[in-house]
Amino acid sequence: MFIPENDWIFVVDNENNKIEAKEREEEEGNLIEKEIVAVDKLEEEINKIIEEEKNLNKKPEKQLLSISTQTDYQQQQNIQQNIQQQINHQQQQLNKQIKIIQDWGETNFNINRWICHNAMLYKIFNRR
Repeated sequence: MFIPENDWIFVVDNENNKIEAKEREEEEGNLIEKEIVAVDKLEEEINKIIEEEKNLNKKPEKQLLSISTQTDYQQQQNIQQNIQQQINHQQQQLNKQIKIIQDWGETNFNINRWICHNAMLYKIFNRR
């Protein structure tokens, strides 16, 4: 069976926020996998934003109710909303990157399958 020189495999690990691309090459009959990092997932930025949100969610010490504490509370809510919006935006970008990699991998797989199919047809019909 004909195997293309380079065959890419994409491994999506949603739990650890990783996408890995593995390049398979055939070398002397043995299959070797080379791991290549495909996408930087902005994991550090997401963790920073989540950490900021955790710090904001900590209960403040007992305070006397006054106008200033009420405005501080409103500002804190606004900050929390802004952080949540940033997290959602980062997650949307991340999902777009994952979708692009998955679509590209699927397309590459179909192209490799088409190449193998055509190579087999060529061998079948050009026997002499």
